[in-house]
Amino acid sequence: MLVTVYVRHSKRCAKSKVKNAGQFKRCKCPLWLRWGKSSRKSAKTRSWEIANKAARKLEEELEREELGIELPKKPDHVTIEEALELYLAEGAC
Repeated sequence: MLVTVYVRHSKRCAKSKVKNAGQFKRCKCPLWLRWGKSSRKSAKTRSWEIANKAARKLEEELEREELGIELPKKPDHVTIEEALELYLAEGAC
């Protein structure tokens, strides 16, 4: 799924009154990500480079979700007591 980056201009920005100024890259207004018909979320940045990286990452996540692929989960934390028991159990052989 294609994720696009666009600008949501603040009221103080000179480009806020300009029609179709969503791709204007010279102001420092917040950037947003858009995908599908009405899905959007903040990129939480004002840098186009960082926003584009976030868009590619979101594209990968959405594609995995569509295909039903889950990332391997990180193992739960092992307590010191559990690690000691495992060590002693392996060393006792």
